[in-house]
Amino acid sequence: MRGFFKGLGRVLKGLKGFRRVIELNFFNINIPKPFPTLQDTSKHDMKYPYENLLVWQKADDLLENIYTATFFFPKEEQYNVTSQLRRAALSVVLNIVEGHSRGTKQDFKRFLVIARASLTETIFLISFSYRQKYIDEDKFKKLELKAKNTSFFLNQLIRSI
Repeated sequence: MRGFFKGLGRVLKGLKGFRRVIELNFFNINIPKPFPTLQDTSKHDMKYPYENLLVWQKADDLLENIYTATFFFPKEEQYNVTSQLRRAALSVVLNIVEGHSRGTKQDFKRFLVIARASLTETIFLISFSYRQKYIDEDKFKKLELKAKNTSFFLNQLIRSI
């Protein structure tokens, strides 16, 4: 029993030190961390299996460009075209990811077909945004090219399965 209390004393002493670290960090004093922390996991530190797919890389690039372009859409379109375009582009990426994680070729192909439908919706909304003058011609051509490029790779992958 004596060993138990001795060990408990060490734990409590350690907690006091931990409390001191928290207090010092509250006042923005730089001190070494007593416990290991999670390392910064930036976008390219850890690769997930789907990240090796060229079609995912193209779709992810398109998604990032769409989010950037829609940032400047009129505020009155925030819950209409802006939201729909972002969700359609995100759906392309998410269906590729989910299909890839399903484990069977049949499921993967089914999710790729759904991704293709979302990509078609995305292409229409890019065109619509241009016609409504929400994006200029240069941005339209850039987004359209990225979307068609993604479509090409998506169709090639669907045919290969």
